[in-house]
Amino acid sequence: MLPPHRPEIENLRPFLPGLPDKTIPELQEILGREKIIKLSFNENPLGPSPLARRAVREAAARMNLYHDPISTRLRSALAEQNRVDPEEIIVGNGADDVVSIIAQAFFQPGDEVVIPDPTFGSYRSSALLMGAAPVLVNLKDFAIDALALLDALSPRSKAIFLCHPNNPTGTYLPTEDLQQFLKALPEHVLAIVDEAYVDYATAPDYTSALPLRSLHQALLVVRTFSKIHGLAAARVGYAIGPRDIIELMSRVRLPFNLNYLGQSAALAALGDLAHQEKGRRINEEGKAILYRGLKELGLRFWPTQSNFIWVYTGQDSWELTLKMAQKGIIVRPGATFRRPEYLRLSIGLPGQNRLLLKALENVLARRV
Repeated sequence: MLPPHRPEIENLRPFLPGLPDKTIPELQEILGREKIIKLSFNENPLGPSPLARRAVREAAARMNLYHDPISTRLRSALAEQNRVDPEEIIVGNGADDVVSIIAQAFFQPGDEVVIPDPTFGSYRSSALLMGAAPVLVNLKDFAIDALALLDALSPRSKAIFLCHPNNPTGTYLPTEDLQQFLKALPEHVLAIVDEAYVDYATAPDYTSALPLRSLHQALLVVRTFSKIHGLAAARVGYAIGPRDIIELMSRVRLPFNLNYLGQSAALAALGDLAHQEKGRRINEEGKAILYRGLKELGLRFWPTQSNFIWVYTGQDSWELTLKMAQKGIIVRPGATFRRPEYLRLSIGLPGQNRLLLKALENVLARRV
């Protein structure tokens, strides 16, 4: 007989990797193909910085020793870069871990957590884990609707999540709208702005929430090393916020939650500005290739400030995903976000983008 469990987990399910979540070796075995182009996880196609690779090799020799449990050097470097105090930064085992720490520190049964929809799934699952009620607010033509988010607030609202730019749509709040949004939030509502893709944003009216911290006292800015830094497997995320909020989060953060290899890789990657700039340039070039190709295919897409593009196909996304996989191209079906006729296409290297378009054209032509 099973021991009694928390009722909150009745609303959760284990993460079971589907086809788009498999590793390349797994996909090679499943599909019987040597060449796989994986454009389903918004990974950096350049890979990690050479400096980060070297740092990991050097750090591997000391894996028998316990490391710094609070990532002092990394937090200091992040504090210097972002012009904040180290005590205003907490690190985690990826941004997912940081979101979970926020939930553990602040959410409880009876709370409501306002979340745009569709968006990154960890916000909803972290709320459910702690017994809080997610309040989903539809995007407006897949753009963030600040007024609708504010209208969804109630006396029970504990927090509001904002993925900025938003995953999976690549849309954002223009600077003036973001400013007004933060000003309008009640003081007691925790604003969590996830800027995983901030380094890819190029719109003149896009701004990070970080320089707007004075507009809302309870503001947390979450970031990751998984994207522009190419360290997805190292699992390094962090949050910047008021010292008292970070201190409360630190009470539930597990010591050693960020491993030594991740700390070493992130610290080295942070200083490789040339690698970051190359990643941005490759992304802009790939975006232009995909924009042209998608227009030629007659597909509607949303201009993106990220390293992926949200596309309407008018067809079943899982069926398209499986057909693309047979050609060695792995994409993300919109069904993951409860939008079954959409695809999220990660931007790859130029040759990968052209192969993606060719496969998509072939699959769509066969359907007609």
